[in-house]
Amino acid sequence: MVLGFHSRKITKNTGRRNNKLIKENFSSSIESLPNELLTEIVARVASASFKNYINVKLRECGNTEALYRKGVMDFFKNDGPEVAVKFLKRAAKGGHIGAFYVMGIIMVFIGGDFKRKGVTLIGSMKETKPLRKITKECRQKLVEILAHIWVRNPLVLEQRPTRCTIQHQRIRRNGWPLDSDDEDEDMDVHCDACSCDEEIAYIVNVLPRL
Repeated sequence: MVLGFHSRKITKNTGRRNNKLIKENFSSSIESLPNELLTEIVARVASASFKNYINVKLRECGNTEALYRKGVMDFFKNDGPEVAVKFLKRAAKGGHIGAFYVMGIIMVFIGGDFKRKGVTLIGSMKETKPLRKITKECRQKLVEILAHIWVRNPLVLEQRPTRCTIQHQRIRRNGWPLDSDDEDEDMDVHCDACSCDEEIAYIVNVLPRL
């Protein structure tokens, strides 16, 4: 019993000495840094913490942009995708058009009845030239976010959903064929499935290769 007590006491004291040495080495390393670099590090850490705090507060206040970004990142990173969808729904209810767009894309990937609803939603967002312009902006915003995060959600990585089995020709409003380099707000596709397929193709293009 005495030996056991002394053993625990020695281990505890050793742990304290090790922690003290780590703190001293860390402090020494910090002190050896140039003042300019130290200032930058402190500023970045403080900035990151402040940004995280602000983002949380914005979501709590119902800020639709904060809800949208949180929902997109968490869903595609597979970091609580169920909660992420709730964030997106809240953003959509608040009138965030990008959240509607992302919800449509997600429903297509989910499949089943959800896919049909997603196709209808995306198709309705591309019915007119002004709507196609807005949809393009929503897509570009989503693509930009996906290009800067690690996409890990197997739902979007393990499949490449398509809806239309017919090769419809894309045409302009004036009847001329549309080249791939043309602005897609000029595109006139009388098929919701084709419209959705094109959006999915843009998204898939920035996802990690299978």
